[in-house]
Amino acid sequence: MKINSRIILFLITLILTLPSCVKDSKFTRNPKDEDLKLLPYEKRLLLEEEYLEKLESKHTKNKSAKNKQIKNNKYELDFTVKNQTGKDIYVVCFSYINKTMFGQWRWDKSKVYKLSKNQTAFIDIDTINDKEHRDNVYGALGVFNNLEEAEDSTYELLSEKRKLDLDRLYKLKNKTVEIGVEKYGFKKDLLDFKITPDPKTQRELDFVVENKTGHNLWICCFVYQKKEDMPVWRFDKTNVQLIKNNKSVIIDVDTITNKHNRVYTSGFLGIFDEKQKKEAEKSTYELLKPENKIGLGKLAGLRNKKIVLEIEKYGFENDFIDISIKPTKKIFK
Repeated sequence: MKINSRIILFLITLILTLPSCVKDSKFTRNPKDEDLKLLPYEKRLLLEEEYLEKLESKHTKNKSAKNKQIKNNKYELDFTVKNQTGKDIYVVCFSYINKTMFGQWRWDKSKVYKLSKNQTAFIDIDTINDKEHRDNVYGALGVFNNLEEAEDSTYELLSEKRKLDLDRLYKLKNKTVEIGVEKYGFKKDLLDFKITPDPKTQRELDFVVENKTGHNLWICCFVYQKKEDMPVWRFDKTNVQLIKNNKSVIIDVDTITNKHNRVYTSGFLGIFDEKQKKEAEKSTYELLKPENKIGLGKLAGLRNKKIVLEIEKYGFENDFIDISIKPTKKIFK
């Protein structure tokens, strides 16, 4: 029996093109929302199961390589934590995650990490493959003094004293969360943290204060700021310093890496007589008396300038301290 050459050619063409057709089929690609909406619910679940099995298999094969390439893996939310509290602590991370396309958003808890003084730990967060979900994972650190407390903790029952909100975790990539203790006036020591980015040149908000009042003074600065990736703006207090007459000191302000936050950071000088050291140390912005407070406005405007403290006379009223802002030598890069 003779076979038509056209039929043979058709069969050969079909054999060659069939694999690519199957490969590009919507049922063999990673499932997408627009594809899944067209399928019955049960088939969507089945398709998701198959998809997750492929991901799990792939994840298992690459598990050994993951630890070596973690910083460059865009699918990971892991980050580093360093203990700067001066004592041993136990740390867990609560992350608000959704692992699958059809899953519910919920709080997840990492394992407990024990950190000795100045020790660093790598916090392992579950892998989120969907970019939209991954970019919206929020986290909070729980910091405890003992292991039992840390293991029994849940986000819902976590005390504010033990919680450090981290905002969205993807912003912490290649950065270190340094946990420390913040002193703020008469209040008890507060748990605090700062996020240290990769080394690079930063514009600082530090400024110079010169004393021309004829008296020795205790000074500090109350800075209204939002540090890197912190969820809220709040007042921070710099170290209290003694500035002698005709001398100058540098006010060291926290580094603000975000341009918008740095521009809108403002400050107030707290000024106290030489005999008021305790009052200066215990002072808070909220309880600062008007005579001890001088507004500085946006600190970015003080770049390459100095604050000169002088005695101002005003009629029959008592003398008071005023400031003038003068240019200074460029001391900051």
